[in-house]
Amino acid sequence: MNKNSIYIGIMTGTSCDGIDISAISVDPISLKAHKTYSMPKKLQNKILEIITNNHTSLSELEIINRELSEVIKNKISVFIKEKKISKKRIIGIGLSGQTVRYQKYKKSFISMQLAEPNLISAYFKIPVIFDFRNSHISHGGMGAPLVKDFHIEVAGKVINKFAFINLGGIANYSVKKGASSWGTDTGPANALMDEYCKNYLNKSFDRDGAIASKGKIHEKIIDELMDHAFFKKKYPKTTGKEDFNLSILPKKFLKKNKEDILATLCEFTAKSIFNALRKNNHLALKSYIVSGGGAKNKYLIERLNSYLDNKVLSSEKIGLPVDAVESMAFAWLAYKKLNNIPTLIKTNNKTVKAVIGSISN
Repeated sequence: MNKNSIYIGIMTGTSCDGIDISAISVDPISLKAHKTYSMPKKLQNKILEIITNNHTSLSELEIINRELSEVIKNKISVFIKEKKISKKRIIGIGLSGQTVRYQKYKKSFISMQLAEPNLISAYFKIPVIFDFRNSHISHGGMGAPLVKDFHIEVAGKVINKFAFINLGGIANYSVKKGASSWGTDTGPANALMDEYCKNYLNKSFDRDGAIASKGKIHEKIIDELMDHAFFKKKYPKTTGKEDFNLSILPKKFLKKNKEDILATLCEFTAKSIFNALRKNNHLALKSYIVSGGGAKNKYLIERLNSYLDNKVLSSEKIGLPVDAVESMAFAWLAYKKLNNIPTLIKTNNKTVKAVIGSISN
């Protein structure tokens, strides 16, 4: 493999507020460049409406899909120019796609992503690797969380006995288990807090958790939320904003002051992560590395530290920008697909090896 080779990763998460782009080299994995670009507000609102209401026309869905694809294509172009990356060095582009629907289907799952890989690959004349989630599902997996192997690969080089917690819209964590890795979603991270800020405060999010830090935590509400059907499912498991959105909150609770509401939602996130770690016997680890937008929420990290004995560590401390980790992972998945390197997938009763993703040339 040419050491000058570059793989690009694109991540748009459940909050739909940004497009994270990373450029990496591999063997060893090294971040060469990263930037987060804002999602156009109108497009963000359209996508969130589809996710929340589970309703649109086929025509509108395809228009949104094309709009998102054009935005991603343009941001990649800007990124390459800004970071002065030669297109000749780019071997592949890993595209997460924007998940708009995830649900159980019979004994399997349905996962739907927006973003048209053919448009992007045709424009750049670079292979785009995509559809990782449905490929994972086809081999007996759940389609998410997808990047636990990457978390263990990059963090395991510099630290031992850790869990890697991603605080995006949905929270998930990864741990090393024997020769492989194990991971699960735990519930909401920023999803409920951000949706409340957007709908009630005309803010994208509660910066640093400043509003939440002034509020009173309503334990009774947290107890009610912990009765959600997701928390009764067996681990490992996965979820999304179709499960965790403002519709699950009592209307009376939404009439309380903003400080109390955000403090309670933040505590719900911290407690649900702690419960998942506890139930899976992962409380005796040395460190809990956090990444994603929630890693910047000082109050959320404070609450997590209260549950985890002050052992929470930003991924920045091990050289991984909190906003870059997931897009780096999709660049790495692109590398694995193009080099025919399998991923271990846990099914209901066994673990299988499969090379996941599809290629658009």
